[in-house]
Amino acid sequence: MRRTRLRIHLPELRQVSNRRRHLPLSRGLRARWVRAASSSAAAGAVGSVFKASGCVLSRRLAAGPVTEVWHARTSDGRRCIAKFPVASWAGHPGAARLIEREWEFLECAARPGIIPAIGLIQMRAGPGLLTEYLAGGDLVPLAGSHPRQWAAAAREVALVLAGIHDEGIVHRDIKPRNVLFDSAGRATLIDFALAMSIGETSRAGGGTPAYQRRSHRQGAAASPADDVHAFAAMVYELLCGELPFGLRPTLRALETPPMSPFHKAPALAEDPKIAALAELTQVALSERSAEPARALAVFQLALHAIITG
Repeated sequence: MRRTRLRIHLPELRQVSNRRRHLPLSRGLRARWVRAASSSAAAGAVGSVFKASGCVLSRRLAAGPVTEVWHARTSDGRRCIAKFPVASWAGHPGAARLIEREWEFLECAARPGIIPAIGLIQMRAGPGLLTEYLAGGDLVPLAGSHPRQWAAAAREVALVLAGIHDEGIVHRDIKPRNVLFDSAGRATLIDFALAMSIGETSRAGGGTPAYQRRSHRQGAAASPADDVHAFAAMVYELLCGELPFGLRPTLRALETPPMSPFHKAPALAEDPKIAALAELTQVALSERSAEPARALAVFQLALHAIITG
């Protein structure tokens, strides 16, 4: 059966207003945003992509309570990813703000290792965020494989996290599914839908509880320590082939001490460099980790040892 393709005609790319009054920013993040917003060269490059004012949605990749994600092509044939409100949230200002915030954070955090944002477009359901398409898949299939297969990707994520923390941003949804590879095999962090400025608060909920530390699940102010904990859970999963608390842990299970990675995968102890990485994950998950910047630096060193070993 021939696949039906949904065609949506879009108006010309609109200018994105800087609504910083709705987005509490740290001093460093605010300065970075002003520089990003004033880049006329970047604005011109984005605008040139959509002069024909068309986009074709070909395949839905994911759907959540508020937004859905589609594989798409621009009118000039460029492959991209489109995220916009689901039908039940069409026209809702809260859904629109969610998309706009993600765009703002992607602009502020822009650097190698982070999914490049193409721009915001206006769709019937509300604003749509277009990002580059990455063809290499995610980290999920590498869980449980030898660390040499994924250590470089994990180290790239640690470097990216250190960089965005310096800009005052917390990603808040680190997990293997949010690390994609481009066609050259470079790891790229995606999905800033839950990102916050350091110190910003929101209602509890959202994200994936199995990767969150207790204070994050309870709605405490966003902290780089949230990303360090999630990163440690991701590395644990890559080392052992499963999360510290099981595939779909209950909230009660998440309140218990995490199982030692050596208990789940005794072979980790056979290589001193891999054992050192496993020990780091155990310390970080116990929430006795060092200051977040130092913890990420130590993770980078441990992963570098595996890469070069």
